[in-house]
Amino acid sequence: MDTNKTLINLRSLMRKPGLFIIACSLALTGCSSQFKKPTKLSYATTQVTETSLAKLIERSHSASNSNKGGFHLLHDGMDALAAIIYLTNKAEKSLDLQYWSLHQDNTGKAVIYHLLKAADRGVKVRLLLDDFVARGGNANLATLAQHPNIDVKLYNPISQRKWLRTIALLSSFQRANRRMHNKVFVADNSIAIVGGRNIGDAYYSAKPSYLYRDLGVLAIGSVVKTVSKSFDDYWNAKWAVNIKKLNRRLFLRITYKDTRKELKSHYLKLKHTKYWRALEKLNIANKIKNSNRYFTWANYQVLYDPPNKIRGIKKSNEKFLEHIMTKHMAKAKTNVNIITPYFVPQRFGLKWTKQLKKKGVRVSVLTNSFAANDFSLSHGGYQRYRLNLLKNGVSLYEFKRNSLKKKRSKITWFEKKPVSRLHAKSIIIDNRYLYVGSVNLTPRSRYLNTEISIMIDSEKLSTEMNQTFRRLSSKENAYALSYRKTNSIDEVDDGNEEYEITWKTNDRTKNSNQEPEVSLLKHLSITLISLLPIEGLL
Repeated sequence: MDTNKTLINLRSLMRKPGLFIIACSLALTGCSSQFKKPTKLSYATTQVTETSLAKLIERSHSASNSNKGGFHLLHDGMDALAAIIYLTNKAEKSLDLQYWSLHQDNTGKAVIYHLLKAADRGVKVRLLLDDFVARGGNANLATLAQHPNIDVKLYNPISQRKWLRTIALLSSFQRANRRMHNKVFVADNSIAIVGGRNIGDAYYSAKPSYLYRDLGVLAIGSVVKTVSKSFDDYWNAKWAVNIKKLNRRLFLRITYKDTRKELKSHYLKLKHTKYWRALEKLNIANKIKNSNRYFTWANYQVLYDPPNKIRGIKKSNEKFLEHIMTKHMAKAKTNVNIITPYFVPQRFGLKWTKQLKKKGVRVSVLTNSFAANDFSLSHGGYQRYRLNLLKNGVSLYEFKRNSLKKKRSKITWFEKKPVSRLHAKSIIIDNRYLYVGSVNLTPRSRYLNTEISIMIDSEKLSTEMNQTFRRLSSKENAYALSYRKTNSIDEVDDGNEEYEITWKTNDRTKNSNQEPEVSLLKHLSITLISLLPIEGLL
């Protein structure tokens, strides 16, 4: 495996201190030399009023909506992909994409193919990806970058040679550990998509092994200009490096025409699958065309971390997105409902939940169970806080790996039904304020990653999300957690009671000594993981 080869290279270098020091210097120098403020800045296209998309959206505008945004929630992954494909095909001026990852799988290649077709029509495409997953790029990204109408940048790049990359991760850990986690799609500076989805099969109900339950929002009106500004801020930051400058060797290895031919062949095969035929039957395009009927107009705030968060600021900052969100939650008057795939509240989280309990505010949290979680380390960080959260009056629900049976039953293109996993990130405050974006309530999102979220002031959309919360946290889809004393009634109450967690579902209480649907060995592993001093990285 490549990882083993990298470790072998590292061991051989470390046996030779001189070479190791030189390698570290090369890795650090190679990275630092890339971070220069771009001499040529690029901004979102403003001459879009005559485009087809702008005219479509204009129908739902009115004088009272001039300073508001129009919003439509994207609960379904296939709707989200259908929206991206439709908007990519309709765009006439520009397409701006900013993602943590663009997977090189069926749907990822389909999006790349449509971006190339849009560029062929003269559409200017800007693609910004975090480098950690992109790893300096591949043939498909290089093909995009070779098109005269497409620019590709990678954020906070690490050395691209495999052995130097590993050394850079070790020698420059603090910087390399800080990543761009934003998810933004903007077409003709007229309509945007913001949320928790990256581009790839798992997010669009197309992955055989597991199905993400995620969330995004289609946005129109004045809000789009602010989302575009967030993109421009990142695009023009010195940490966004053009892939052509970053990995010249990549362009020597690929043939533009051959890669385009392969992408076209792949798409033509995909078009004849059950999945794509089901995708083409969706009516998301109709909802965009009739935005006056399907979009809700409301006041809003686009909140995003400053690009220089990547620089290595250690402590919390009032400009950081999760700091703002936490401050808002702490001021809640009636209730707070949180949906987050990864939840590590830390001590400050326990503090504000305890304060809300004193005010009579109801706090409910839906997160992944250990069986549904795809990041065991995060669950290890979360489990140490469960008991105190329950004592603070928080209603805890854990998403089941076999939930969403109705949704899974509709997926007829796989022999086996994929496992369900929660990936949505949403907060509803006082049945009025709704946050939708890329933020996980973890130390990583709070201190390390850059994130984006839209706060929508809408009772209608908050009600819609509260209904979603109730459905996802129902006994069919989630475990309801509680706690009880382990002392027997014959024992003396000496003030040193011990407690245990119980999981309830379908009117049955699960074994309180073991995580549901998890073997004893895995339960032991997560207990050991929870003891590791790595909470700040989760």
